[in-house]
Amino acid sequence: MTAPTSGEPVRSPRSALAIAALALLVWWPLSTYWQSDDFLAVTYAHAPERALRDLVGNQYDTPALVYFYRPLITLSFALDTWLGGGEPFVSHLANALAHALSTLLVTLLGRRLLGSTEGACVGLLWAVWPSHFGSILWAVGRVDSHTTVWILATVWLTLRWLDAGRARWPWAALATFALALLSKELAFVTPALVALLAFVRAAPGARGSTSIRATVPFALLFAAYLGWRWLVLGKLVGGYSAARFDLQPALTGLGVWAARLVNPLSTSSAGAPWLALGYAGFALAIAAALWRGRGRALLVLAVASAICAAPTAPFWAEVDELKNLRYFYLPAVSVLGAAALGGRATTALLLAIAVWPWVEGRASYLHAHARARALHASLREHDATASTGAFLVAGLPRQNPRNDVLMFHLFVDRLLLAPFGSGRRVFALRPLVEREGIAPLPLEQFAGLRDTHALRFDATDRLQKIDAPSPLPDLDVRVAAQMPLDNAALLALHEGRRHDALHFPGNRNSHYRITLLTGGGYLRAVLANETPDAEHGTVSLARLLTARYAATGDDAVVLLGLTVPIALDAEPRFPLLIEAGELRAPDTLVATARAQQWCAIEFDREVARALGK
Repeated sequence: MTAPTSGEPVRSPRSALAIAALALLVWWPLSTYWQSDDFLAVTYAHAPERALRDLVGNQYDTPALVYFYRPLITLSFALDTWLGGGEPFVSHLANALAHALSTLLVTLLGRRLLGSTEGACVGLLWAVWPSHFGSILWAVGRVDSHTTVWILATVWLTLRWLDAGRARWPWAALATFALALLSKELAFVTPALVALLAFVRAAPGARGSTSIRATVPFALLFAAYLGWRWLVLGKLVGGYSAARFDLQPALTGLGVWAARLVNPLSTSSAGAPWLALGYAGFALAIAAALWRGRGRALLVLAVASAICAAPTAPFWAEVDELKNLRYFYLPAVSVLGAAALGGRATTALLLAIAVWPWVEGRASYLHAHARARALHASLREHDATASTGAFLVAGLPRQNPRNDVLMFHLFVDRLLLAPFGSGRRVFALRPLVEREGIAPLPLEQFAGLRDTHALRFDATDRLQKIDAPSPLPDLDVRVAAQMPLDNAALLALHEGRRHDALHFPGNRNSHYRITLLTGGGYLRAVLANETPDAEHGTVSLARLLTARYAATGDDAVVLLGLTVPIALDAEPRFPLLIEAGELRAPDTLVATARAQQWCAIEFDREVARALGK
């Protein structure tokens, strides 16, 4: 696999620096903005004491559902906000610089392991490959691009240590490995990469023993890290608690992701003939590599790619989520290394093939970021002049029309927190869960709630006030419950030992439509009056929390639907919009009264931990 051989001089790194500079130029931040999870990262890390807290706990101090130990990522956002405030240029420049550094390391590794020409080829391919969009142009995509820098640095330093034949431990490589472990769980693959590298570089007959000796220091550091991780998180691996792995769909999905990785035209608007050209170009590169006698190197690179792709296994089956291509940022090193073995001609062909999907993807991000900036600016301007009260906002897009760039998918409730605004709460006026059986409510129904501002972005993205609905009698609401609701209270409600309820004095309607507002959207349920013969209406919290918010699905009950908001919303306190009326069809209420006061149900964060199990 290796050329030049151990001890052979490596050429000047000037061309490697030039390729790294090209990577920085290609991905230079242009009209950047924040997307989705970025709003959580920035508002959390804006307070330095919170950023430091991630050194001894779960990322962003989340109590459940996601278990990540990534303090270096949080601290990098803290540095970005210290330098740039709420503007995203610094964060996006940091991502571009990280990619330039990884390009330098990929080129140097390619030269050392594959040969000078092949090193330049893999460096060029890696510098511009369109699958990198999410890892570079999405600010939180740095969990992949930044971590990859430390992993590649570890491999580079380990390679130098192995080739020098030193007996002492590779302290520099262990230091970069530690930084990788502080960045993302992707770093778990590093000891396996070290073992593979040592095996390949060792003399025949000593491969096994050399590989074991080289891996021991990294395995010991990894073991110490896992012990610390268990101490602060209570989990060895963690990740998304809802992640599942089903072998057959996962393997099928992996084939789809591999096809997208080797052929960037597969995620573009290119037609079938051009799509075939993309696959033919990569196949030609592999055929050329075999013709040049690089079969052994191809095999080693295939093993390395499989090692790097292993942590992405829970996402292999999710082939409709094009944004997940960013998870294959590190595996792309080996894949593009294999392509580079074909030589200059096939590399030039692959670079030409990559031009159109790169231009198209770059334009997609430019448009999405420009629109996100304009929408957010409108909200911030209105925040500066509006009276007190929460914003209820319709028309915030989850993602762009091409479905390749997230916009306001999650964490809408952070849009006006520091450093963006006054700290005003924001709720998205859209169904929290988009699935069969869930229809949006008419927006005017949200305009009569006191202490709120009901707003919408129209078809031209202008922010407008939502017109008030037809006048209805005010519905008096009394919340008879001890807040916040914790796990013990919920168990008592389930077992009938508590009888917390919503009461409606003087109202005897047969049904009530209750809409719970969360940062990401709303859930609603229509419930029968539990005291039809009394002078007041009643809906117990036990009935509300176990009611269905969709016409189908066994898991479509309110409490389970609130799992993510309870864990991740800025406040686990959800306002209620309540209407009284008569049922005309299943789940269809003709309202005769509407509550105007602001009342809410609040939960303890630990509820999310129990629900996520």
